[in-house]
Amino acid sequence: MDELERMTEEVNPVYLTARSCLYMCARNGEEDAKKLLDILQRHELREKDVEQHLSQDAMALLEKANSGYTANIEARYYTTENYIKELGITQILDLPCGFSSRGLRLAKEQIDYYGCDLPAVINELLPAIRQLVKQDDKQYLHYSAADATNYGSLKKALKDAKGELLITTEGLLPYLTQSETEEFFLNVRKLIGEYGGCWITMDIPLAQKEEEIMRCILGDDYAQAMSLTNNEAGMHESVLFDKDEETVLQFIDDMGFDLMRIPVMDYLPEELASLKNLLYKTRNNAMELYRQLELWVMVPWKDETEKYHAKRDAFSAEAHVKKDKMNIRLSGRLDTISSPDLLTLFREPEKKIVKIRIDASDLTYISSAGLRVFMIMYKSLPDGDFKLYNASENIKEILETTGFDFLL
Repeated sequence: MDELERMTEEVNPVYLTARSCLYMCARNGEEDAKKLLDILQRHELREKDVEQHLSQDAMALLEKANSGYTANIEARYYTTENYIKELGITQILDLPCGFSSRGLRLAKEQIDYYGCDLPAVINELLPAIRQLVKQDDKQYLHYSAADATNYGSLKKALKDAKGELLITTEGLLPYLTQSETEEFFLNVRKLIGEYGGCWITMDIPLAQKEEEIMRCILGDDYAQAMSLTNNEAGMHESVLFDKDEETVLQFIDDMGFDLMRIPVMDYLPEELASLKNLLYKTRNNAMELYRQLELWVMVPWKDETEKYHAKRDAFSAEAHVKKDKMNIRLSGRLDTISSPDLLTLFREPEKKIVKIRIDASDLTYISSAGLRVFMIMYKSLPDGDFKLYNASENIKEILETTGFDFLL
């Protein structure tokens, strides 16, 4: 492994997990995965390095724990793919695509596959894909280095896309910080707003069930086996993985999405190959837990949503109102000239507003007049349910200096 690869892994821990899906698919007998693995063989797992530090008993425990994690990947991977095929959308944005062979399979079915991942992954994967893809399928494969939190990179990756888009995230969300999660939600809103379609993920429901699944698989060995794994490496906390599900659902609603929860039973494989070496009873109990999972399908608000706009030189505001909640995105300068426009926009809906969420990603300046409008809006809410997020350091400094940082 050269120095660039080492730095890539150090900066991006998720890069280490990108290979796992390919190994799983190859073990399950997928021919495309086997061929990809042959080409990318220099990236095989360095098991001998691990063996030097662990006893034989510890290695057995680690292998058992890894079977659980691999089963999680397998359940998520095949459930998602089966749902993709049933839904009938012919454009897929896979975030992250990892080293999987999914693109090769979907291209054979004339589905446009946009696989996006870290530059290090794409730079290794693309040459291998080019060796395996058939001439007639090339037009359906589109691989790009992209950052899920960078809207420009996603738009560039989708430059040839037309029509409805199915966005899938498998294993991405646990690695995002809270601010990155919010930015990603906003990017998905923009993309689906332009192309149509939906976003699907099992990341959240699988995380909610993961400990129970692992305890089922490991039994009395759970604590000791978990101490040997590094499953939390590189992962960040965000409200999406709060133990209180109501908090999670409220966040999704706050970000402007409707949520459908689809039982996975009709899409989950009858058996997971990753569990084949477990005792019959353990395997059945684990499969029952997997059958209780859901696929979360999210679509930005459409029905019952009212839109309001305010614009002048160097300032714009866009508001979306659903029921009693108002989501606002501000751009430019909120100053003495533009502040009345924001107040007018806030008062335009005839219905009573009880929640306000302001995305300040593109807000470059706020004056005392803008702060007064914020305070008017805040005081109008019965429970003061006003939140401002994605503020730049400059905006945060202004809010902190003036005592308005409680709005952040």
